[in-house]
Amino acid sequence: MLQKFLFWIKHVFLNLPDDISLADETTRKIVMIFLCTFLGMFFMLFLGAFAFMEGEFFLGVIDFACAAILLGLFSYIRIKGSYYIILDIILVVIMLFFLLLFASGAARHQSFVWFYTYPILTLFFFGRKKGAILTFLLVALSFLIYLFQDHFSFYTPYPDGSLIRILFSYILVFIFTIIFESSRENTNDVLMKTLGELKDQSIRDGLTNLYNRRYLDEIFPLLLKQRSCSKDMTFLMADLDFFKRYNDTYGHQKGDEVLQHFSTVLRSEIRRETDYIFRYGGEEFCILLDATNRETAENITDSIIKATYKLNIPHETSSFGRITVSVGVSYVKGCSGNVEEIIKVADDALYEAKKNGRNQFLILEYQ
Repeated sequence: MLQKFLFWIKHVFLNLPDDISLADETTRKIVMIFLCTFLGMFFMLFLGAFAFMEGEFFLGVIDFACAAILLGLFSYIRIKGSYYIILDIILVVIMLFFLLLFASGAARHQSFVWFYTYPILTLFFFGRKKGAILTFLLVALSFLIYLFQDHFSFYTPYPDGSLIRILFSYILVFIFTIIFESSRENTNDVLMKTLGELKDQSIRDGLTNLYNRRYLDEIFPLLLKQRSCSKDMTFLMADLDFFKRYNDTYGHQKGDEVLQHFSTVLRSEIRRETDYIFRYGGEEFCILLDATNRETAENITDSIIKATYKLNIPHETSSFGRITVSVGVSYVKGCSGNVEEIIKVADDALYEAKKNGRNQFLILEYQ
C-alpha cells in the first residue's frame, strides 16, 4: 500500500523521472516545492474566500492573486521540470504576500502569525547563508514600509508596542530555526559521509583494498554501454602461479602478504582514473583498461608480469623459484561487447598462458 502511494506521488502527482529517488536530499526539497505550491494554492483560495466573507476585500484579492500565481508555478514545474528558478519565484511571491499583509494591518486580524513560516521555508530550501539574508530582507522591507507608510494608501497603523513584539518574536523564531537547520545540515553531512564510506567498503576487497567482484559486476556493463565505439577496451585476468602450493608451504598469512604485494604492483602499473583493478577472488585479479589499443595493452601486461617477477618473493615449489603471474587478455574492438563472453575470452587466454608454461600472457581478440 505504501509503495503504491509513493509511486503515485512520484509519477502521477510529481511527474518525476524514474532515476530520481525520493530518499535523496535534493529530491526531498523538490517534493517540498511541489507541496508548497499545491497546498499553498488551495490554502490561499480558502483564505481569500474567508477574507471576502469577513468583508476584507483587499486581502481577499491578494489571496486569490497568490493562488493564481501558485497554480501557474505548480503547472510549470510539473510540465517543464525546472525547479530551482521557480523556487526563487515562489519565495519572492510569498515575501510580497507577507509585505502586503504587513502593510494592510496584519496585527489587527492576527495574520502576522504567517510571517513566522518564512524563515523556516528559506532556511530549509536555501540553507543558512541565503536563508538568513532572505529572512532579514523581509524584516528590512517591512521596516521601510513602516517608515514610508504615508506613501501607501492602504497602510493600516499598528497598536502601540505590537510591532516590537512581532519583531522580537520573529527574530526568536529565526534563531531557533537556524539552530535546528544547522544541526540538521551537520547531521546530514555526517550521514552522507558515513553512507559514502559504507558504499566504498561494500565495493572493495578487505585485504587488498582493490575493487571487489561485486563492483566488477556492477560497473563492467555500464562501461561497455557508455564507451565510444571508436575506442577499444581491454580486459585482463591475472592469476598468481602455483599460489595454492605457496599457501600450503608458507601459510595463509604469507599468502595474504603476497596478495598485498601484488596489489601494490597493479596500482603502480595501472594509474589512469579511467581504468579499474579488481580482486576477482582468491589469487585472481581483473583489470579493465578503457580506451586502450592493443600495443598499449600488451606493454602494460608485460610490465605487470616483469614487476611481479622482480618482487623476488621466494616460492620453492614453483619452477621459477619465486612468485610469478600469468595473464589472459581479452581485447575488445568496436561497439560489440558482452560481459560474460569478454570474461570467458580472458579466462580462456589465461588457461592457455598457464598451459604454455606460466609467467607470461596471451592476448585474444573478442569477436
